[in-house]
Parts: sequence; C-alpha cells; structure tokens
Amino acid sequence: MPAWRIVVLFTLLGGVLVGQAPPVTAAPFDSLPAPQRVLDTRPGGVTADGTNAQEGDFTPREFRRIQIAGRVGVPSQARNAVLNVTAVRPGGIGYLTLYPCGEVPNASNVNYVADQNMANAVVVGLDAQGGVCVFSSATTDVLIDVTGTLPADGFTSLPEPRRLLDTRPFGQTVDGSDQAVGSLSPSATYQLRVAGRAGVPADASAAVVSVAAADPSGIGYVTVWACGTQPVASNLNYSPGRATANVVAAQLSPSGTLCIFASTRTEVIVDVAGSLDAATFTPLTPTRLVDSRPDGRTRDGIGASIGIRPAGGTLTVPTASRADIPADATAVALNVTSVASVDPGFVTVHPRGVERPDASNVNHVPAQNVANLVVARLGTDGDICMFTSGSTHLVVDVAGYFTGTPPPTSGAACPPDGAPTPPGPPTTGVYPPDDYAVGTDLPAGRYVMEDARRGCFWERQSSLGGTQDEVIANDFRSGGRAVVDILATDAGFEFNTSCGDMTAYVPSTRQATTIVPGLHVVGDHIVAGTYRTLAVEGCFWERVSTFDGSVRSRIDDELIVSGEAGEITVTIEATDVGFGTHPDCGTWTLV
Repeated sequence: MPAWRIVVLFTLLGGVLVGQAPPVTAAPFDSLPAPQRVLDTRPGGVTADGTNAQEGDFTPREFRRIQIAGRVGVPSQARNAVLNVTAVRPGGIGYLTLYPCGEVPNASNVNYVADQNMANAVVVGLDAQGGVCVFSSATTDVLIDVTGTLPADGFTSLPEPRRLLDTRPFGQTVDGSDQAVGSLSPSATYQLRVAGRAGVPADASAAVVSVAAADPSGIGYVTVWACGTQPVASNLNYSPGRATANVVAAQLSPSGTLCIFASTRTEVIVDVAGSLDAATFTPLTPTRLVDSRPDGRTRDGIGASIGIRPAGGTLTVPTASRADIPADATAVALNVTSVASVDPGFVTVHPRGVERPDASNVNHVPAQNVANLVVARLGTDGDICMFTSGSTHLVVDVAGYFTGTPPPTSGAACPPDGAPTPPGPPTTGVYPPDDYAVGTDLPAGRYVMEDARRGCFWERQSSLGGTQDEVIANDFRSGGRAVVDILATDAGFEFNTSCGDMTAYVPSTRQATTIVPGLHVVGDHIVAGTYRTLAVEGCFWERVSTFDGSVRSRIDDELIVSGEAGEITVTIEATDVGFGTHPDCGTWTLV
C-alpha cells in the first residue's frame, strides 16, 4: 500500500506545516517563476494576463468560477493548484471557500471581519476543465495569486473539502462525529481522528485539514501535532472577536489522529481537503530562518536580531543548505509572520533573481501579529527575497521542502534593503486638510492630528469619485487628539480643517498614567490598567483593536447618559491597541 499524506489546511492565524517524518526523496513541485495574480476584483485591479480583473466585489453568498489551468504559465493539464487567497476590505464578518466547483461545501479557507484584509494559503483540486470555484458569504473584494501546482499523482483532492470537527453548539461534520462537542478549554488536548474518515485513506500517515478558530475568548495560540509529547511551539495565533486562518501540514499519529491544543478557550473547526503522496513533500521540524526582533534567534545565527524591516525594503534570506534543507531543494514551505508592525502593509516573497511580482503573501495592520503559510520557489544560490511595504518585524520558520532541479547559481540580487517602492511618497511629513490619493500623494501608515477640534471629520475611501458608497470608514470627533490608520488598500483619504494638520505617527515611551480627551496608543502613550474619572452626561469612551475607524475595531465602549454621570472606572487591557475618550469624560487617572 502506498504511504499517503494529507495536506492540513489549518484555518487559524499563524499556521505552519509541521511533521517529524524522516527525509524522503520528494517529487518535483511545479513552481511558477514567481507568484502570478489570476483574480483581482477591485476597481483598479490588475492580473498577470488581464483576465478576471476589475470584475467588482463579491456579493453575499455569491460564487464565481476562475480558470487556473492554461493561464500565466500553469500547465493546461494541471489538476490542482497552490494559491494565496486574500479578502480585501470585507463588508462584514464572513468567509471564503475554494473548491473544485459543484455544490458549495460546508467548509471555509479564509475567515475575515469587516475592513480587515485577510490572506491564507490554499491547496485545492481543480475541476475537469482546470478551474476553481470561489464562494464568499459576505461582500468583499478578492485577490488570488497562483504559486504553482503539485504532481498530478502527488495530490488527490476530495470531491470537496469535508468537515471533520466543529466544536460549536450548532456544529455539523460530514459523518456526525466530533460535532457540537464544546469549545476547547485551556490546558486540554483534543484528539481528532483523521485517517479512515471522509474519504481519507485508512493508512494515511500525515494530514491536510482546514482548521478555524472561531469566537476566541482572548489572545492565544493553537498547537497541532501527531499526539505524544506536546512540542514547545505554536502553529497559529488568534485574538478575540475574529476568526483566523492558515495552512498546516501535520504528521498523524500511528493511530491516524491529530492532537489539538488551545491556550485560551476557543471554538475550533477542521476541514479536510485531500491527500498528498509521501514522495511529494518532505516535512521538517519547524526551524527558524529569520527573527528580526531585538532578542530574535535562529538555529545558525543567520537572520537573527537584524532589526525591524523598513517600509519599501527587501530582505535576502539564504535558504538552501540551512536548517536541514538540501542544496537541491527547489521550493520550501514557510510560515511567515508579521510581528509588531508599525504601518499597515503587506509582505511579498519571491525567488532571488526574479523581479518582484504584483502579489502579496501576508497582509498586516499595526500592533497585530499576522501569519500565513507561503510555498516559495528558491532563486539564485537557493535564496529568496522578502519585500515589506510597511515597517514590521519578520519571523520566518521553514516547515518542509520540495526537491528537483537545483536552484540557479547566478542571477540578479534582491533589491537593496530599504529601497523605496516607486513612485516615492512625499517626504514633508506634514499634511494640511485636503483630499489625498493613497500611495502617491499620501503613504499608507499611522497618522496623528494633534490639534483636532470639535467637528474634526475624516474618511477612508475605496475610490476617488467622491460618492458616499466609496467611504470605507470615517470618524467624527468632538475634540482631542486623533489617531488614524490609513491602509495600503485604501484609494483615498480626506479630512477637514477642524482636524488641523496631520503628521506621521512617531512612537513614544512616555507611558502616561493620566488620559486626556482624544485617542491614545496603549503601551505607548498610556499604560494599561484601571482608570477612574468624574464624568458628566455625554461622556463616551472606547477601547479599540485598530485606529482604522471600522465598527469592528471597537472592543468595548460606553456612553454616559442622564443618571449615570459621576465617578466611573474602566479597565484598559494590555492587549488593547488604543483607547479613546470624549471631553465630557474629563481626565482619567490610573487607580
């Protein structure tokens, strides 16, 4: 009997391909020279061949068929594809499902919330004509970049993704097992049978599933492994109020099970997508290749403590012949994490010696750690290039590799680290009230309006036509300091004269224990803790997860009405990104 591996598409933030199988001779992964865009629904969207561009956002419960085979270098006979799929500016909470057409399955690949871009890697089977169907449960723009294909006999997709675990009270699985079992609690381990279920071979030795963390109770992480001793590692990270996703390939236990651990209480959903032949992919114990943080470490010291990556910079990452990756590896599976980002932006991974493509692998916003699985072709001397559009720390772990023709030994270097993306943004740093085109007149990033007065109004826009339906988010302030995150996916930004001039946000370390009216960055302008104030009627305060103005950014809030005025308290958590307070609240003091 052949040995089988299941590709585990793990629908949770920070997913990783994991496994401890001994090295095997891997069949070639048919990688494109660089990721190629095959779908961009945005008004200004561009694809590599001009097809499926600017077709308009998905409406709720809409599905579309996208041809993959025979386009942008993908072989016409391809029967599967490795994709990176991004939901851009969603209109609400929802999810994307990719499948080989037919009936929409009870499964998901990308989970998103309003106004926050979310990407995930997807390994999917194609239909008989080489296409894939994309379903969206809510309104959103969608980007799809194709990385390559697996051998026809290497990946066998199920007819559709099939659900193996749904802990929610109303959860349903394909066979009735492991459904509505209750959320995973801290310190508990859930053992899930994979082999012999839902069409997965009974002798499967590793797994491919799509797993989602839904409605987490707090910040935490999930670890997935082949049971036995739990490794000191995390495969994905999540935060309260949002579902997150990623891909993990995990070896199964001898009895065909996976073990799942969550550090804080959360619902978990697992979908199986198909099986991967053992000779196609060589899993490795996850090993760190890059950790730019001040205390960052890697096994060989390369890429450790190199400092935050600049906006517009490109990092060269030596990959082949490191961390048990052989010199003839042609591609690697990486978990790429944006950590403590300063700016909204994205990360693009491409081979050294190849021009940076119009594609993205990780989309991030300030103060949130965001991870995604990346299947990356190796370039000159076995190196890859990592472009950061916004300033962020990078953590990169390798989880496995594909072998074939050794990478080239000559070719262009990665662009110099810190080189700006043309056209270069303005350098004045001071922006008077006006309308701005984001990316040309105004760089994406975090900004402050120190002299905002009552009546200050700003808005983020999806295009520059000046109509109300183009407003992504806005804010009307009653005075006090204003902070706003302008995203790289915004087309325009506008603010009025009551806001005063706007300047680029500069972190501080004053860590005040009093809070005056306006918006403040937790852990920067103010410390976390419990605060007290004497409020009058009309006092309004809010704890936020971002400064992008979206409704979903609000963690908690309160409006003080008649009869409630007087002494009030609020607890600001260390995990909050910001805190905003109205002038009628007065000055808050740390208790």
